[in-house]
This record gives sequence, structure tokens and C-alpha cells, in this order.
Amino acid sequence: MGTIGNFEYPEMKITDCIEIAKIIEEQFKGKVENQAALAAALGHTTLKSGGYIGKITALRRYGLVSGRGELTLTQLAQQILHPMSEEEKAEAIAQAMENIELFKKIFERLGEKTPTESLWVDLVEITGEDRSVAQKDAIKLRNLYMDGYRFLVSARKAEIKPKGIETKAEPTKAEMPLTSTDALFELRTKDYGTLIVKDEESIEVARNLINIIERKIKGKTKQGKTN
Repeated sequence: MGTIGNFEYPEMKITDCIEIAKIIEEQFKGKVENQAALAAALGHTTLKSGGYIGKITALRRYGLVSGRGELTLTQLAQQILHPMSEEEKAEAIAQAMENIELFKKIFERLGEKTPTESLWVDLVEITGEDRSVAQKDAIKLRNLYMDGYRFLVSARKAEIKPKGIETKAEPTKAEMPLTSTDALFELRTKDYGTLIVKDEESIEVARNLINIIERKIKGKTKQGKTN
């Protein structure tokens, strides 16, 4: 485990821990009774190796496994591995990230803003750690945090907008259909429908339409005289 100020954090990315959870699910059916077998499956010669202990500690801190002698995937891990929707998966991974108090504090401070090279300044404010220590740890912490950052953003956006509720912008005045109450007058025609006239533009349209109708009438009149 890493430490900065009074905050501990796993030195493994959440996505790497999810991959180990997949191995526990697929090879051990979600429950490890013999950790030596899991250590071997993860490439360690003994379950007492520092690398193996670090991985299991990270899984526990993220809330993906429970137990000591025997390890069992948690409900949170099951939601990540077998989500009913992408929203549920994002929410579960976001919860795993927030199980790490430091990551939770960083997100509360930055929100949707992507951590930059100046993250060490925020770490000083959050942890009270010396500047030199915060600068040294900032790159490592940024990489760990950014691995799950997109899930935090996705899940928290879903919380802001209630499910099943869609918002629709009110139509502008130009987009709203005209009604008879808006009209200066209505021009009703047999062949061209009804034109609602209420402004200069529609007056011009009406004028052109009248000209068309006039030419059509004159054409029929001339044709009748010829016949």
C-alpha cells in the first residue's frame, strides 16, 4: 500500500484488479479456498510474496474480495463482472474507486476536471503532506486515479439526471407553428391550401401566391375566349 499524509491507497489500478477478479471468477468460481493456487495463477511462486500480498490487499481495499484464509468475490465485484447494464458497471467501478478515501477526496475536489501536472498542489491541500512528497507521488497517483476517472464521471453524471426523465428545450418562437390567432389574415385557396399571414415575409409569400393565381385565372380566361 502507498501512503501520503494519513491516506493509504492501493498501488494497483482498478482495471488490473478487475482482471484478477475475472481470474477468480473463471478459474475458482468466485471463491478461492487455496490461496497458493491463486498465487500460482497470478505468476507468484508463493502466496507470501510481496507482489501477491500487494495484489490481494488492493482487491480488498477496492472492495472486490472479502475473507482472509478463503477469498470470495463481493457483490460489488459481481456487479462489475456481470452488470445488467453499462450504467450499473460504471456505478460499481465508481464505488470501488470511492472505497479509496484519497480517490474520493480528489474527485470531490476536481469533479470532472482532468488532473494535470499540478495535481501535487491539490494533494498538499487534501492530505496536508509536504510539497516535496506530494510532487514525488503525484505522477503515480495521477496514473492510478485516471484509470478509474472515466467511471466516476460517467456514474456521477447519471446521478445528476434522473433515470426515465428526458428534458426537451422549449421551441423558439420561430419554431412554433402559427395559429389563426397569430394571423393578420388567412389566405384560403383551393389548390394551394391556407396561408396564415402575420408578418412581412408571409405577406410577400401571399403576394407571390396571388400573382400565381392571377396568372392562372388569366390563362384560363384567354383559353376560354380562344375556344
